[in-house]
Amino acid sequence: SGELPDDIAILSASRVAPRFQVSQLALEKTYAYTILQGTIRDPFLRARSWRVSERLNHQLMRREAALLLGTHDFAAFRGRNDFRTETVRTISDVAITESPLMPRCLQIRVTGNRFLYHMMRIISGTLVDVGRGKCPPQAVSRAIASGDRLELGMTAPAAGLCLENIVLRTQGTDEWPYHLDGEPAVDGTALQCADS
Repeated sequence: SGELPDDIAILSASRVAPRFQVSQLALEKTYAYTILQGTIRDPFLRARSWRVSERLNHQLMRREAALLLGTHDFAAFRGRNDFRTETVRTISDVAITESPLMPRCLQIRVTGNRFLYHMMRIISGTLVDVGRGKCPPQAVSRAIASGDRLELGMTAPAAGLCLENIVLRTQGTDEWPYHLDGEPAVDGTALQCADS
């Protein structure tokens, strides 16, 4: 681990086949997006959140988020550099919660089988724009039906995004570290920050 930057730590490891591709073996991913609410900045969260000064209507945001659930064509929810022709994705869970550990922070957490480029940031930006009145409710439904990116809100800044968890089809072999009983000490959960 001496080769890694200071902000990355290895919690567990396992042996995998050569040319192992996480993206091809992922069953689901969970992204979290952190919003710092209010006009006062927090230097400790500067690079890990998006500060939104307007008051957010959490109830409206939750109603809008529920429209994402299910299997839909999310063609409108991708950055312009995403040229994939298959844009159907399944969103299995969406939650908008106030963080108990970070006062003033709101977290948007989305779990799905696959994500398009910038999809999570577009979801987050749209929910915030609905919550602050810059985007009309039902924008998600209209964008899914039309495939038109212009129906949605802004693309949220990258700073608040974190890839929290990946569930893989296989966890590999020879997992490290081990408990005394020979079982892996951690569950293989992947935790990292990423841009989606």
